[in-house]
Amino acid sequence: MWHRINSVLDWLNRYATLLLVIVTCVYVWFTGKTLKTMERANLREPRARHLEDIKQSVATPIAEWIDEQVAKMLNGRQDTIVLKDETAGKRPSRFDMAVPGPQLLNVPLLSDARTNHFQKELKRFEPFGVLLRDLLSSLVEFAIQARQEVEKDGSLPPHDGSRDPQRFVDCSLTIRCYLRELIGGEASALELRGNPASVLESPYSGGLRLAAAPYANLNAWLAKFKEVVNGLWHKSGLREGIVKTQSEAEILRADLEKIRLTQALPGDCEYINQMGPTFLSKLKNRIFKNRAA
Repeated sequence: MWHRINSVLDWLNRYATLLLVIVTCVYVWFTGKTLKTMERANLREPRARHLEDIKQSVATPIAEWIDEQVAKMLNGRQDTIVLKDETAGKRPSRFDMAVPGPQLLNVPLLSDARTNHFQKELKRFEPFGVLLRDLLSSLVEFAIQARQEVEKDGSLPPHDGSRDPQRFVDCSLTIRCYLRELIGGEASALELRGNPASVLESPYSGGLRLAAAPYANLNAWLAKFKEVVNGLWHKSGLREGIVKTQSEAEILRADLEKIRLTQALPGDCEYINQMGPTFLSKLKNRIFKNRAA
């Protein structure tokens, strides 16, 4: 009996240093695991807040922009081009793009989300913006070309800024209105009213008359207008560009919905480090420093 006890004591004495190292390693491992668990628990609320910020200030503004503006423009329910002033006293005639970006979008948060958390879901956002802007730029170029071709007719004078002209055509406004019909693929809403004196109207003109002239003259001008613009439209390839942009918008919209449905924030970033407590990190460093000493 005593012999066995002495053997055990001798073995413990011989391997005491090794046992101490093993116990210390196990202690350090368990301490690290415990601190890691506590650290994750302490960061849970900041991570949840950060995810909610991304949803509210990145995913939602972009999704609403696609739903409320981009989709309407690509379906002909909203103008893709606008008219701006050039000369005082005359109707605006300079074509420009109508492409406001997402409202209330937090750009620094977008950069963080795209870099650290939702690379896959947001990788299409910037290329889509370029694609949309290129399409709208092409539509402006098309409108300019169409106006140049239509104005070669010269049968009706341009709008001169008077209050109630009896013979005029606002070519820029007519093209802007007609472009919505072409994009939407709908039947023409350009309408001649009155005979023998007629006016040309559109539900997209904001209540402004597009043209006025004797019926025969205005009807002939309108027929020529549609022939010229329709011919340019079919050659332009813009329909294909619109379809491609619609497809990309739908894909981006689906990716944004994934972000809005996400319950756990992937990845880490400086925002979370700034929001999270530093007590546990300091405690962990102190423990390991003391053990090393």
